[in-house]
Amino acid sequence: MDAVTQPVLDAFPKRPLQLLGNPTAGRLGYVLLTILLFALAGLFYWMTVPSLLQDWQIAKAPVAMPDAEVSGHCTTHFVLVSCNGTIRYRVNGKSYTTPSAFVFVDLHFGDYRVSPVRSADHPELATVDIALNQITNRLIMAVVLVGGCVIGGIYPLTKLGEAGRVKRLRRDGPIAVTPLAVEVLSVATAYGRLIVRFRYVEDGSIKRAATSLRRAKPFMLAPPFPGTKSKGWALAARLPAAGVRPMVINEALTSFDFTDSERQALKEARMRMSA
Repeated sequence: MDAVTQPVLDAFPKRPLQLLGNPTAGRLGYVLLTILLFALAGLFYWMTVPSLLQDWQIAKAPVAMPDAEVSGHCTTHFVLVSCNGTIRYRVNGKSYTTPSAFVFVDLHFGDYRVSPVRSADHPELATVDIALNQITNRLIMAVVLVGGCVIGGIYPLTKLGEAGRVKRLRRDGPIAVTPLAVEVLSVATAYGRLIVRFRYVEDGSIKRAATSLRRAKPFMLAPPFPGTKSKGWALAARLPAAGVRPMVINEALTSFDFTDSERQALKEARMRMSA
C-alpha cells in the first residue's frame, strides 16, 4: 500500500510542524472512566464476595435445618438471579436470625425451592441450599465482574501517560513528523468525538491504535481491498515521542499547522492517486 499512497507521503511537509489536534481523549475523561470502573468493581465485590466467603465456610460442614423458618425472594434480571432472605432458627436453645443474600447466573425462570442450611462449626452462619449448589457459579461470576472492572479501570491509567506526553508535544512547539499510511479498521462516534481505530506496521510487526478526532473525518487515501473488513487507508503521522502511537490526520488537515499551500499539495497528491 505504501507504493500506492507514496504521492501523498512525498507531498507531506518536510519541515517541523506544530501539533494542533489532540489524538487522545481528554485526561479528565480517562480519570472519570477509571473512577467509574473501580466504583463498579467495589459494588460487585460488595454484592458477591462477602456472602460467597460466608457460604464457603458453611459448605465445609453443612447441617440441614428442617425446622428453620425462611422468608425472602429471588428476582431474575435476564440471566442474573438475585436472592435476598432471612433465616430464623434455634441451635441448642439459642435463637438466631441470619440474613442471606447472593447473586448467581441461571437460565431458570420461575420459583426456586430452598432449604435452610447452617454451619456445624459456626451455628451463627446460615444460608440456603441453592446458595451452596451455585457456589462455583458465583465464584466465576465474582471473578469476571470484579476482575473485569479492575482490569478495565487500569487501562485508562495507562492512557494517561500517553495523553501527558502528547500534551507536552503540543506545548513544546514544532516537532519532526513522519507520515505513514494506516489501515482503518473502524470509525465510531463516542462522547461527541470520532474514534478511528487502525493498524500499522512498526519494526516488522502489526500494531493497533486509535485516534480521537473532534467533529472531523480522517484524511482517507484509498478505499479498502475487496473482500476485506477494512474501511480503507488513511493518512497518519508518527510523533517523535516514546510511548506515543501514530495519530490519524483529519480531512480538514488542521491536526498540524499546515499552510494553505501544503494542504493543497496533499489534496492534489491524493487526487493523482485516484486518477
